[in-house]
Amino acid sequence: MVVTMGFLVWMALLSRLDLSQALPMLAFGYLPWLVIGRYFLGEAITPMRVVGVTLIVLGVLCMGYGKAPVHGSDGARVMPEARSSAH
Repeated sequence: MVVTMGFLVWMALLSRLDLSQALPMLAFGYLPWLVIGRYFLGEAITPMRVVGVTLIVLGVLCMGYGKAPVHGSDGARVMPEARSSAH
């Protein structure tokens, strides 16, 4: 069930984002696994693990604030070269 939901979320991301933007989103998986490890397996959440997961999440958020792709009126992606020559 979890694998199926993960697959559906992954496919939804790929349909909306470039692969270079969607792939880093997989790093958000570290956060729930940290919590699951704590409550279901009794693992310790050390300050170093919190710092590590925080850095990963912040890196993904920084990647998410990049430029969004531009689409033409027909829905096709407009390449950067075509954008500059169209003006």
